Amino acid sequence: MLTNGNGGGQNLKGLRRLLLVVEDSPGDARLLQEMISEQEPFSTSIAHVRSMQEAEIHLARAPVDVIILDLGLPDAHGLDGVRRAQAAAPHVPLVVLTGLNDDLMAAQALQEGAQDYLVKSQIEGYGLVRAIRYAIERKVTDDARKASENQLLRAQKMESLGRLAGVIAHDFNNILSVILSYTRVPGRRPEVSEPGTAGRHQTAEPCRRHTGGRGTSHRADGPTPCVRAPGGHCP
Repeated sequence: MLTNGNGGGQNLKGLRRLLLVVEDSPGDARLLQEMISEQEPFSTSIAHVRSMQEAEIHLARAPVDVIILDLGLPDAHGLDGVRRAQAAAPHVPLVVLTGLNDDLMAAQALQEGAQDYLVKSQIEGYGLVRAIRYAIERKVTDDARKASENQLLRAQKMESLGRLAGVIAHDFNNILSVILSYTRVPGRRPEVSEPGTAGRHQTAEPCRRHTGGRGTSHRADGPTPCVRAPGGHCP
């Protein structure tokens, strides 16, 4: 079994599978080792520890391909052992053993991340080795499925962020267009009066007093407009 740290790998011919048996009973541990050795005498290497604490230390130091875990350890009972094993080696296939034929416990162990659940009194060599092989296959499949799901979630998040950025840019452009329409007059610049020049550009009005109300004066050389300066008096 080719491993990567504490992760599982793929079966390669000529490489030994590394098993970690976590079992507080020396007799049960010996029986498990004999069953596995009878079925795979040259392809499996087995390490044995008696507590969950020892297992965590071993997993931190050495690569492992499969964990066989007793759910009745003195320092990790039931699902607590499953959770601790998953925390210590999340990518390693896990087969749990128990002395009780408890379907509910089996289902809960599988939900917590175990790949298989075996009752000690019902174990035989071929079934144990087959459970180990299936556990490896299930773990590879589960990890691939989770990786695919995570990739899909990341893609969906990026797509959502892209749509949100497009909406924000569109709304910003609309607001900017409204602001520019109020601050710019097409075709000319606004005139600004200088201080003291108010009224200079007002249109002159004809003087009606000198023109008899007609806005012109009659002179010898013809009608001449009488112009009054804006705001002033008739000349």
